[in-house]
Amino acid sequence: MADMTTVEIAPELWDELRILSQDAGLTINQFLENLVADYRRKLVVEDMVNKVQASSDQVMADYVAETQLWDRAVLN
Repeated sequence: MADMTTVEIAPELWDELRILSQDAGLTINQFLENLVADYRRKLVVEDMVNKVQASSDQVMADYVAETQLWDRAVLN
């Protein structure tokens, strides 16, 4: 078993974590690992969205043209 540490949290939060993890059929540790992984994925998506929004019109036009080319290639 991996080394463990203690984290102090409010009893209400502990109860909620316990209930949610049980409902998911996971240990609290597994549930928290999933939460961290989901949060990291969310950060990656937000970063991609921010980069797309910050892109110039020409970069976006080039991207759209390239994806349309790939779409046509896949459909053929």
